[in-house]
Amino acid sequence: MDHVVPFNFIYQTEVFNIVSACINCNSRKSDRLPKQEIFNTVKERNRKMALRADYTKEWYQKLYESCITSYHGTRLYFFSLTRLNHTVFT
Repeated sequence: MDHVVPFNFIYQTEVFNIVSACINCNSRKSDRLPKQEIFNTVKERNRKMALRADYTKEWYQKLYESCITSYHGTRLYFFSLTRLNHTVFT
């Protein structure tokens, strides 16, 4: 499992922020954010799930943006090189 918005930023393990990922992708992602395109895929997946009552996609997007400005810094964004070969972040 992987935290989409890095655990080191939010210190929580919540269903809306957890995705399955192979060991290689999880290791390569480390504590980086995924590119917005991948993050949008997670938000779409979340729309189909029963999540905590106070969850909204707008709140989650703000969390992502907050992580960009106050945590992520100049690190490159994560993107899966093997995305076509297996499902990542869905």
